[in-house]
Amino acid sequence: MEGFGIGIGKQSKQKKLIINYGEEMNEIMKSDEWESFKAIIIDKHKRISNKKTPKGKIEQRTDGYDYVKDSYIFQRALEEYGPSSFEDKWIHVVYTETPQVLKVNGKDEVHMVRSPEWIMFAGLFTFIDNGLTRKEAGVGASRIQYKKDQPHTPINIVDLDKQFKASRTQAKKDGIQRATNICDDVYQKIMDETPTTEEIRACNAAFGKVCKLKLLSMTQTKAVNDALRDQDSTKATILSYTVHMNELLNKKEKADDKEKE
Repeated sequence: MEGFGIGIGKQSKQKKLIINYGEEMNEIMKSDEWESFKAIIIDKHKRISNKKTPKGKIEQRTDGYDYVKDSYIFQRALEEYGPSSFEDKWIHVVYTETPQVLKVNGKDEVHMVRSPEWIMFAGLFTFIDNGLTRKEAGVGASRIQYKKDQPHTPINIVDLDKQFKASRTQAKKDGIQRATNICDDVYQKIMDETPTTEEIRACNAAFGKVCKLKLLSMTQTKAVNDALRDQDSTKATILSYTVHMNELLNKKEKADDKEKE
């Protein structure tokens, strides 16, 4: 059986998780062993996600967005996860219908012409993640090229095979990147739990206001103060405190406005 499934074993009173590793391995794991195994996978993906891509590998598109060539992502995937596979699933061609002047019996006539404009490709990336078989879909698209200043008719299509290859390569790259977290810094998908400077400043600002108005208990004040001083505080902690303190400030403001009425 490919992929993985979770079930409750009946061999003992203690709950166990049945994990299916691809076709060759089938083990029974206790709940605590599964949690440990899960933590290993998450830690690996966080490490990969937070690894900075070398500047020399980052390219820039004409629209200003950064990207990484497919060859680098394929290489990193091989280094981190070993051999993998990519299975083609479907190809779709997007057409447009436009009025064009065509020669018919020596005369110019306007006809609606159906022209292929885009090739869309989807596939399935399969790899082994710490012994666990995983799959991720990838989608890519490539614009069909035509001879310069010529009508978009099939006879004027240039290098159609290259457009098919480009869309497939893009789909493979998409599946790999999303499944493995490689180059997350380039595509802004970092699994980093560290709060940003702006988030810490916002929390500090709210903290200063609630302290001045004495809206927090001593225990709450100490908890927020400790979190702001602790360099290991997570993004979730800082944001939750900020939201809570802003809610207190809003309630205080509404109460004051009501008293003025």
